[in-house]
Amino acid sequence: MGIFLGNKLCENCSRSYDRAKDKCPHCGYENPDPRSRGFINFEPPGVPRELALCFGGYLMLTFVAAIVQFIYIGIFSAGYTGSEADYAKALSDYLMAPSQLSVIQYVSYGVVAVAVCALFIGHWKPLLRKFRPKRMYWAAIAFIGMYAFNIFYSLILNAAGVSISDNENQSLVVSLVRYNVPLAIIFLGLVGPLVEEFIYRVGAFGLLSRINKYAAYVLGAIIFGLIHFDFTNPSVNELLNLPNYIVPGLLLCLAYDKCGLIASYSVHALNNVLSVILAAAGVK
Repeated sequence: MGIFLGNKLCENCSRSYDRAKDKCPHCGYENPDPRSRGFINFEPPGVPRELALCFGGYLMLTFVAAIVQFIYIGIFSAGYTGSEADYAKALSDYLMAPSQLSVIQYVSYGVVAVAVCALFIGHWKPLLRKFRPKRMYWAAIAFIGMYAFNIFYSLILNAAGVSISDNENQSLVVSLVRYNVPLAIIFLGLVGPLVEEFIYRVGAFGLLSRINKYAAYVLGAIIFGLIHFDFTNPSVNELLNLPNYIVPGLLLCLAYDKCGLIASYSVHALNNVLSVILAAAGVK
């Protein structure tokens, strides 16, 4: 437990480096610990960055969204002329309108994306150099697996006579897509997956892998499922939709573990862009 949470001294140059790295970044001497091979396909950015991503990234998303929402509440309250009894419902309808909701969602993603890029200034090359095009078949496996599971899960539910509708997360996505398709492609299809891959794969999965790789897969998938779960309305429908996020979360962890950030981001972004296009076309 915790074997990869600290640094070690290189046996060749005597300089300190992250013990999860397969080679000393200073002299290139191979890490003699065989357990470091578990990180050979992706670049561990270090415990401080992983902590900043998985905790700070999520908190920043929530914080920025809360600030933008607070601004909208002030604007709405200043111009509200209805009765006090109707205020709460009118405010909720106002905040959930696509025009306001899109700004809240997209500003949050944009700010966190900039913060992530700033966090990795000077560290992009080691993060991306692990990419091996010949191993991108793992991305294909993950992508095909997502859609295969979706079809299989739907068939099981239909056979059991269970009908589920979109959960709250998917319903919000559809409303944002239909409000403005180009912005949805940019932020939901491209920027959002970048932010989530850094938070939940580079951050959470990378940090958990330092303790136990199997736990990283299980907890990483569950965490990814739960962030798409509406805890304000924990209905049966929300619970039945959870596997549609947990299994993709597991497959994204697989793509990241076997081929690095570019693989998991490519799968995530392609899936989201296709979902946006289908939502815009009215296809479920």
